Amino acid sequence: MTPPDSLSDLLERCRKATGPDSSIDVALLPFWAPDHDALKAYDAQYETEFRDGGFSVWKKDGGYSASTPFPRFTASIDAALALTERLLPGWVVSDLAQAPRLAGDPWGCGLAVYYGSDPSKSQSAHSGYDFPTAPLAILVCLLQSLIAKGEAS
Repeated sequence: MTPPDSLSDLLERCRKATGPDSSIDVALLPFWAPDHDALKAYDAQYETEFRDGGFSVWKKDGGYSASTPFPRFTASIDAALALTERLLPGWVVSDLAQAPRLAGDPWGCGLAVYYGSDPSKSQSAHSGYDFPTAPLAILVCLLQSLIAKGEAS
């Protein structure tokens, strides 16, 4: 199985996305369900077809393998938040808003984790108001937080 895209590659793809993107959704699957059978789509012997909120996986020799729904992280606020909760337990959305005074009414997101007993451990991140949809703003902030967390550890 080919390793999933690096966090920085995914961050860059989310920053450049103009709306929901199934290829980003699939690239995020290894973080959602690392052992999920549907991830066989990354293997060179399989082909993937996106259809109706899911994808089908075929063996390249013509055999049918599976049809599996997948979370549409780039299209759904709920899916993007569920991924955030899974990857950053204890973190909360501190800000999710549109900036109506900016051209295109872009979205921005802030995430934070608070430690009441030791405020020095509290962390936060913000995507900036540059994204066409709320799910993309959430994903950018999530990926920035994961990258920063990895650099700190």
